[in-house]
Amino acid sequence: MELINLRVSQINGCAYCLGLHTKAALRGGESARRLGVLTAWRDTDMFTHTERAALALAEATIDPANAEAQASAYEAARQVLTDDQISAATWVAITINAFNQVSIMSRHPVPALREA
Repeated sequence: MELINLRVSQINGCAYCLGLHTKAALRGGESARRLGVLTAWRDTDMFTHTERAALALAEATIDPANAEAQASAYEAARQVLTDDQISAATWVAITINAFNQVSIMSRHPVPALREA
């Protein structure tokens, strides 16, 4: 989920959500290295087939004008993901996309980094 939240937030340029979900991903055990290359996930073997299918589906989900990309990503996802995983990836992408738009439009401030 956090990889999708981050990837969609990267595409949308939502600073607030990037900060929030990077922290959540790290807290959940994700590595800083993988998060650092997430924008280039297609160009590395650091992500599993399942993660790659979910990321491709998420990217296609937030680009409704590109029906061909959506159909291609959906068909590829069907080869790797279960129906529940496809549903979850789609809903996570739709939800974070909406949150990104609200956060960007409302100029949601990014809190300063607090050292532990």
